[in-house]
Amino acid sequence: MKKLIIVLLIISNIVIFGGDLEQYLQIFDTDSLINQENNKLNTLGLYLKFLETSNEEYKNTANLLRARIYNDFSADESAVLNILSETLPNQINIPEKKLYELSKLYKDSVIINAFYIEFAYKSLTEEYNATKEKLIMESIEKIEKLNGESPFTVYYKSIIQWYSKINSNPSKAYENLEKMYNNNRDNIKLSQLIVRLSYESQRYDKIEELYSVYTTLNKKDEKTMILFAKAFQEMEKENITRNILEWLINNSNKKSILSSTYEILGDISSTSTQKINNYKKSLEYDEKNPNSLGKIGMEYYKTSKDKLISRLYLQKALYYKNNDPEIIKLLKEIDKETKITGLFSYIIPLSLFVIIFGILLLNINKFKKNKRKDEENNDAGESEKNNQNT
Repeated sequence: MKKLIIVLLIISNIVIFGGDLEQYLQIFDTDSLINQENNKLNTLGLYLKFLETSNEEYKNTANLLRARIYNDFSADESAVLNILSETLPNQINIPEKKLYELSKLYKDSVIINAFYIEFAYKSLTEEYNATKEKLIMESIEKIEKLNGESPFTVYYKSIIQWYSKINSNPSKAYENLEKMYNNNRDNIKLSQLIVRLSYESQRYDKIEELYSVYTTLNKKDEKTMILFAKAFQEMEKENITRNILEWLINNSNKKSILSSTYEILGDISSTSTQKINNYKKSLEYDEKNPNSLGKIGMEYYKTSKDKLISRLYLQKALYYKNNDPEIIKLLKEIDKETKITGLFSYIIPLSLFVIIFGILLLNINKFKKNKRKDEENNDAGESEKNNQNT
């Protein structure tokens, strides 16, 4: 079925030419690239789809399509496609280094700088490097000098300014992002980012506005829908939250998404039984979800006199989520209660038993001594009496 769809894509687009890969700065979403009526963008999108999915059919189709329009690509575009065609899924450092070297050779290439930013930023998220962050910002500035601001450059500049310790400027990041989003509301990546930053900064009025637009888009990102669900949960708008969660259950097959979905469903459930059942359902999709583990432990703590099961869930949650202050505090409370319970249930009764047993032993020994003394006195009296008789 996938092969058929891809072949149909080639046939429907093969007579359409024109445009160039610099349009990536406006789109930079894989599925959107594949759906463009432009063979060059389709080729780029198919290579990127291969890197996302590991499905060789996308790469094979990209190679076939590229061969048919080979002469349409400029030298720097071909250089980028060469690197993408040689890159394996989840490979970051090798293409990043190749693109960095290419950026020295093609100093004014927008597409080379753009893809250097893509791979360098992925590397940056795995391990922070101040020098690399500086190089990314320099590439962004270079692109903007050549082509002006674009959804792509504002997207990455906003992320860095929002999260960076060195280039931090959250207010400017949000302002620029919002401005670019308002002019490109159908841009998938911009939509996802502004929802994320609005949620993190608790701009709930903006969240409601974004949701009304986002739900009209053909493509909906599941992680973004999770953020909407969390936001409406925090706004105590349960009906909207439930609608979003229901949509996710019906449309997602990703375990991480479904685990988060049932976790939130547990949060808004009305009884402890419902909460625990939903948190357990969450763990069916991700047994290492520390939030669901911790929340089950807390519910058992509230409802059960036996703290052992609560402790087990909380300790497991702490294993996957170190230094969670709420869980650490509750575990200390359970330890304290366990010690007090142990004191009254075991130590004090045992101590009383030892004391009583000791008293009994003393009384028994005293009784034995008195009895022995009486017997000795009796024996002495008998002996004296016998002596008198003789």
